[in-house]
Amino acid sequence: MDPTLIASILLLIISAALIIMEILTPSMGILSLLATGIAAAGVYFAFSVSSTAGYAMLAICVIGTPVLVILGMKYLPDSYLGRKIFLRKAPDATADACPIADELAHLVGKDAIADTELRPAGVIRVDNKRYDARSEYGLVEKGTPVTILRAAGTDVVVRPLESNPESN
Repeated sequence: MDPTLIASILLLIISAALIIMEILTPSMGILSLLATGIAAAGVYFAFSVSSTAGYAMLAICVIGTPVLVILGMKYLPDSYLGRKIFLRKAPDATADACPIADELAHLVGKDAIADTELRPAGVIRVDNKRYDARSEYGLVEKGTPVTILRAAGTDVVVRPLESNPESN
């Protein structure tokens, strides 16, 4: 076998390895560009041996690269290595992944005292515990009684008691 053809095949194998590495690592396309250049060099060397070898190598590149990427994206996350690398379930986008979110959910409807001015953000005190909060609208003076309207993730929204529409 011609040494140039062997070099061409080795370049194609290196190119496939770089494509797999691109799937596994965030290289922003650098490894893909490198794999493309190496595959082009492999095709060039194959054409220098014979046109049949060149066209065969070109067909392998054109058909094999998309197949390798599709198979990698389909089967890699379920493999042993994929389970170690990839995130299985994305956290909820509402910030419920925050450890304090469950603690804040039970505060809804409770009364509190503004520990600092809320302009609109500040600190409130509920049962001798301080929490970051923001007023629904406007400035709330320090020491003003407030009610907790909602708590989503780490966002606690309060309203002064005297402006609560149910009390009027």
